[in-house]
Amino acid sequence: MKKIIITAFIMLIASFVYCWSSVGFKIEDHDLIKEYKLPSWGYSISSVAFSGRSNFLRRETAYKRIREDYSLNISPDYTRTFESDNNSYAFNIVVNTHFGYSKDQDEEHEIDEIARSYELFPRIHGNYNFYIKDDFFMNFSLTSQLSYREINASPDDQDRIQRRMNSTSFLGIGFGRIRDVSPIFRALRLRERVEALNKGMTLSENQIKELADKFAQYHQFASVYNRHEKYFWKEISPILGNEFSALNISENLYLTEVMQEYITRRQGNEILLGINLWHSYINERDDNIIKELYLGPSISFNYYNNVNLKYQIGVSSTLSYGKYFTEDSTEDSNLIFDFSNSHLFEVTDRIRWNSNVVFNYNYYWYEDIDGYKFNVKLSTSIDYYIEDNFSLYCQISSELKYVDKDLYEYDDYNLTDLKREERARFYFGCRYYFRNMF
Repeated sequence: MKKIIITAFIMLIASFVYCWSSVGFKIEDHDLIKEYKLPSWGYSISSVAFSGRSNFLRRETAYKRIREDYSLNISPDYTRTFESDNNSYAFNIVVNTHFGYSKDQDEEHEIDEIARSYELFPRIHGNYNFYIKDDFFMNFSLTSQLSYREINASPDDQDRIQRRMNSTSFLGIGFGRIRDVSPIFRALRLRERVEALNKGMTLSENQIKELADKFAQYHQFASVYNRHEKYFWKEISPILGNEFSALNISENLYLTEVMQEYITRRQGNEILLGINLWHSYINERDDNIIKELYLGPSISFNYYNNVNLKYQIGVSSTLSYGKYFTEDSTEDSNLIFDFSNSHLFEVTDRIRWNSNVVFNYNYYWYEDIDGYKFNVKLSTSIDYYIEDNFSLYCQISSELKYVDKDLYEYDDYNLTDLKREERARFYFGCRYYFRNMF
């Protein structure tokens, strides 16, 4: 617990020290990023990820519980985005397929069993912003998820099937703007490569702006032309100038490889105020059907700042209140506060290091009692991009959960008997990207 809090505190201090400043840019670079306006553009990425996981849990309340599990995951993914100064949208669909094996020992319930599981989780997410005037906009978002879980567990070796569907929608207004500044970063990275050739060449501010507009349209060349790289760089050559025509083959390949760097950067801030609607449909293993619906206000703040070409800080915070309107729910209402702080480091053009700390605080009101649950999670991951379309990744996470005494000791609402839990996870896997990543 102390290690998690100390690490999270250091990350927060770093955010507040650097979030308003810029380090490592040339004088005009940070202004280029903050003032960059995207042309009407968009891109799509398709990928499939393979990963394995192992987990060990030891929990001590009045009794001892030990659990170990191993799993394999396959996840095809499709993302489509569009952005202009007037509107923007993002669409994502992912289908997670999970195969698992676990062994569970629980002294309190006298459990000693082995379980094999198959799980399917299709998920769709969409977000749309329409800018009414300057940085004032309307927002609509929808997230819908279906889960199918089939478990075969000892000692009876019976199949147990559970189906669950839930959706969350949000409608509101906001002020501010967060832009995808990946094209301008790619142009700045190209300038770094040009200067690394040690031929006395560089790129001017106007060249960087023109290159960013072309980089933003790269996916259009990939969609229209069969040999799109040839036609794309034919458009780039007049921007670079005649002096670049004297470069040899290896130097040209070094410059064009900038398109294979996985660059995803954001810049700006926004605040959102609106209404959340949440709906859930659950078909339990015993065919018991539960329907839940809640409605309530929500306010959120998001902030991204690029300290330099290699370091981005992100801060996100949401406060929401939900009132339940169905009899199936044991809760009357709840208050949720979420806060996250992310740190992205571009170690090299092929290695990315991403660290994230997330705080979650939930306060619940029931008919007879009320209380809170607290959760903090610290995770760090490294991605290594081996080739144009293939990468390896490794992730380590540590998590702490704590439940208020009033909730822990009250059983009438089938609340969890968990008082405190510490968990560590390790992931290792690979991703394959169809076509180019940007």
